[in-house]
Amino acid sequence: MSEMSSLPFPYRVGQAIDVHAFADPQSDFGEKTLWLACLEWPGEIPLEGHSDGDAAAHATCDALLAAAGLGDLGTNFGTDRPEWAGASGRAFLEEVRRMLADAGWLIRERHGSSHCKASAHDETPRRSLAGDEPDSWGPRLCFSNND
Repeated sequence: MSEMSSLPFPYRVGQAIDVHAFADPQSDFGEKTLWLACLEWPGEIPLEGHSDGDAAAHATCDALLAAAGLGDLGTNFGTDRPEWAGASGRAFLEEVRRMLADAGWLIRERHGSSHCKASAHDETPRRSLAGDEPDSWGPRLCFSNND
């Protein structure tokens, strides 16, 4: 019997894209730093957002929620929910993981890629993270198969 046929529920795949603009380089960022894939990028211009702006973590949340039929990041954690203001990508991932578990879903795997440009007029990628590179993806810690 294959692993797929032994699953107690249907196998689903979610796909999502999340886009955040970089903050104005001339502005005072205060304590805000760039977070991408639950990794801090010191010295880089942060992304705008109601939360930490972690577009990679947010896209992962959206894909997981969509696959489970549980809405999306905006409907679950929108700007009308002040308790999520400034929240980390990790906090969203942990809550989405809890929501999926409560609904009877198991996360089997995740693949992703994040690409950033300095501005809309700059065609040079600033960073590129491939989701299946060892230790490159912070959210992997939230979705261990050992739980």
